[in-house]
Amino acid sequence: MKKQAAVGLLGMGLYFFLHGVAKARLPVVINVSGSMPRGVYWKEKREHVEKGDLVLVCPSSKKVWDVIEQSKYVVRGSGCGGELAPLIKQVVAVENDFVSVRKEGVFVNDVRIKRSAPKSHSSRGNPLFLAPSGRVEAGRVFLLGSSSESLDSRYVGTFLVSDVKATLLPLFG
Repeated sequence: MKKQAAVGLLGMGLYFFLHGVAKARLPVVINVSGSMPRGVYWKEKREHVEKGDLVLVCPSSKKVWDVIEQSKYVVRGSGCGGELAPLIKQVVAVENDFVSVRKEGVFVNDVRIKRSAPKSHSSRGNPLFLAPSGRVEAGRVFLLGSSSESLDSRYVGTFLVSDVKATLLPLFG
């Protein structure tokens, strides 16, 4: 009984904390998607995006949204000016890096990224096509989620740097 009460109090406290964060318009992002670790992130705007950064991205390409719509894990929201919420991904390649997507995984400058093997089909059973190999062009980045279910650059290619709205720092999760 004590455990149930503690869980209930914790849940209420979390609800009021998140409600307060939303009302105060703090630069905080709450990730509920499985493509990156769930949790609360601090959002900050930086002029330069670097390899390893976690980023909040609103893709301007309709192709990206079409591929993402194939997933049953799409998070709805208005953060990107439409009906979809921004995506959280990690920058794994930047300008001049050479990226190759193979069945074994994503290779950046001939180094394989762990746990990056692409899937052949989306969670809804639709076929997924691999992004072509090549150098990351100026003004673009290659983004990955941390889950095998993530729909990211493996399937849609690079993202515009201008689509990156902020970098994220994990607070807790």
